[in-house]
Amino acid sequence: MLNNPLNKPVFLLNSICLVVVLFLLIGNVFFAVKYFGLKKELSQTKIALDAQKTNQKVLDFTKIFIREVLKSETEIDFDTRLKLKTAVKGAERRGHSNPMEEIH
Repeated sequence: MLNNPLNKPVFLLNSICLVVVLFLLIGNVFFAVKYFGLKKELSQTKIALDAQKTNQKVLDFTKIFIREVLKSETEIDFDTRLKLKTAVKGAERRGHSNPMEEIH
C-alpha cells in the first residue's frame, strides 16, 4: 500500500498545500506586525500634530497680544478685547488653561 503509485500524487498535493498554508500564515503574521507598528506610529503622529496645532494657537494669540496691546499707545478698544478673548478660547479648546502662561 505504501508503494501504491496513487499515494505519490496525494502526498505531493498535501505537501504543496502545507507549504502554501505555512506561507500564508507567515504572511499574515508579517502584515499584522507591520499593521500594529504603523498604528502606533500614526498615534504618535496625531499627538505631535495636536501639539503643533496648540502651539500655533498660542503663537497666534501672542502675536495679537503684542501687536494690539503691548505696541498700542491708546486704550484697548472693545473689538481688540473680543479678538483676544476669542484667541484665548481657541487655545483653551486645544487643552491649555491659559495661553498667557505660555508667553513667559
